Amino acid sequence: MVTEIVESDEKIQYVLMRKNIPTQLNCSGPKLMAENAQKILWSHNNQSLPAHDESIRMNRNLTELILQSPNETNIGDYECRRIRNAKIYRSKRFRLLMKPTIKIEALKTDLNNPIRLNDEWSIDCRFLNPAYRFDANLSVVRCTFDSNRNLKLDDKERQYCSAENLDRLKHRTERWNQENLGRIIQSDLTDSETNEYYRRFRIKNVFYKDKGFYACISVNPVANETILIPLRIEDSIDSVWPLIILVTLAFYLFAFIAIYEIRRIRPTSLLKLEWDK
Repeated sequence: MVTEIVESDEKIQYVLMRKNIPTQLNCSGPKLMAENAQKILWSHNNQSLPAHDESIRMNRNLTELILQSPNETNIGDYECRRIRNAKIYRSKRFRLLMKPTIKIEALKTDLNNPIRLNDEWSIDCRFLNPAYRFDANLSVVRCTFDSNRNLKLDDKERQYCSAENLDRLKHRTERWNQENLGRIIQSDLTDSETNEYYRRFRIKNVFYKDKGFYACISVNPVANETILIPLRIEDSIDSVWPLIILVTLAFYLFAFIAIYEIRRIRPTSLLKLEWDK
């Protein structure tokens, strides 16, 4: 049984909840165990929790609440209250959160393939489950280095491109956005079909200097997740290779025609020279 208290104060306790691992909330304390404390009530998102609910278990005096096999539906605010002298007194509050897992979706392009110069590059950063958005923030930031032109990051660079440096990365990205005003666009959107929130990052026309890593980072009070996205750009030789092929074919065609004409004209020219003699 694992319950990890990440942050606690008089108002709320943040609890990291892991899927299918029993999570225990303890409501005991000096104030709660006073002689005139008569009854304890538990609630989840302001809805009463019945003691006979099969998904939870409580001890005899109801001071402990155990979520047997928690999942995304258990995310939210829990509260235990005591009833004393026909009045309800707030005792303890808990906020249960899971790791805000995310996913990346590319628009019009394949993230595994390089993109051509001046093409558009767009990605959507989404929560894997809408419930993960509770008390969480979603950001897309630029995370590049002069040394990663081969699109490889060492451990130090990976550590830098993480939630621990989110404020610095956001500031750096904001400055870059201002330098490329109108070309770089970030938008908070809502899916019209699922009503799910997501964040879109778009480069209208890609320059070679845009090459590098970008990061989608989700953060809540107990956990975070980072996904690194490489932006690969076709090398200059790759982008002009079709033109080189066309020019080469045209050259060979011209050479073939020239040789053919020379061979066709040469016998007539020789006869003319002999006649003149």
